[in-house]
Amino acid sequence: MILESDEAVERWRKAIGPTDAAAARETAPESLRAKYGTDKTRNALHGSDSRESAALEIAQLFPNRTAAARGDDRGGGAVAAAMAERLARLPRADALAELSLLASALGGEIAEAVQAAAAAHDRAPRSDRSEL
Repeated sequence: MILESDEAVERWRKAIGPTDAAAARETAPESLRAKYGTDKTRNALHGSDSRESAALEIAQLFPNRTAAARGDDRGGGAVAAAMAERLARLPRADALAELSLLASALGGEIAEAVQAAAAAHDRAPRSDRSEL
């Protein structure tokens, strides 16, 4: 997965917390690594340390990335609308809460989609929610 946002590297690193999960539990207890990592090696998530590193890693992992995959057609909000519809079907409120943490760290269209999904999730009958 590639995250694109203003200050994406900084925002993502703040959301995931320190590399060492034990340190994350002490200094950033709400971070994703504090919640899901076990140690310095198995810390649950990767985050590039700079824009330059991110560009290299993206090029290595996604060599055939097209313009559409880069999000060059962002203006229509189709991605946000699709995310909101799918997120609203999450059966577990805690899963939506974790996505909200990520979205707030990244901001922009993603945050708006998750907020819309949270509102829709609260209104949706339980039978309309798919299983994870």
